[in-house]
Amino acid sequence: VRYSGTCNTTTCAEVIVTVSALSTAPTGATGNTTVCSGESTTLTVQGGSKGAGAVTQWFTGSCGGTAAGTGDAITVSPTATTTYYVRYSSSCNITTCATVTVTVHNSVVATCSTNNASLYFGYSGDQSATIKAIATGGTAPYTVSITMNRPLNCNVVTSAGDELWTGIGGTSVNNVCPASGPGLTPVSTGTVAASGGFYSVNVTLMQDAVFTATITDANGCISTCTVSVHAEDARCFAGNSGNTKVKICHQTGNGGCHEICVNANAVDAHL
Repeated sequence: VRYSGTCNTTTCAEVIVTVSALSTAPTGATGNTTVCSGESTTLTVQGGSKGAGAVTQWFTGSCGGTAAGTGDAITVSPTATTTYYVRYSSSCNITTCATVTVTVHNSVVATCSTNNASLYFGYSGDQSATIKAIATGGTAPYTVSITMNRPLNCNVVTSAGDELWTGIGGTSVNNVCPASGPGLTPVSTGTVAASGGFYSVNVTLMQDAVFTATITDANGCISTCTVSVHAEDARCFAGNSGNTKVKICHQTGNGGCHEICVNANAVDAHL
């Protein structure tokens, strides 16, 4: 700008007018839109364009409602199915919102139990247990997988020294001892049709073990549980005869206890 007259024309002063681009509305958002209760998901805005100085705003309830965060991506942990609204906002304009709905499925709950927490291998009356995994909540049907934290002990001392694992229905792998050498970690998998139902395995053990059950419901939600069992090898052998007896702690009056080997049919009397 300058002044110009018959006497003179001045130099110019100047002013810059900056034109900022307007934002255009986003078209949607991407991310995992189906989660299980307690899980998180990351939502990322898609489409449109941000004008100069614009920020990305997220809301729940309505466009411009309850603030849920800012930035092109946010991580959310909804407790129920929730619709998220996203827009671009600057001093020039505020766009309309795009929406994305995150569906939340109820959690499945896995509960593990055993009917016998202490096993004594070689004494048939007390060497086995049933490991049970109960599925509740979530959405039926459920897939249940039970495994152990170690391989089966096989061919211990004699060819009869095999730990046993039997899945009650379903499918099992590594549950049979090889002809020689150690076994492999057993896994049994079955289906539970309704909430409150269970899948189980029967085991005969000579060493402590921890069992883990993984339950997956129809929506892919997963829950795990564990149960521990104490086990020991109670066999003892009668000299060169090869006849297996049972090892017990025998109390002798005030003299305390000492270890003896007795026939299996005599254990109850000693107890």
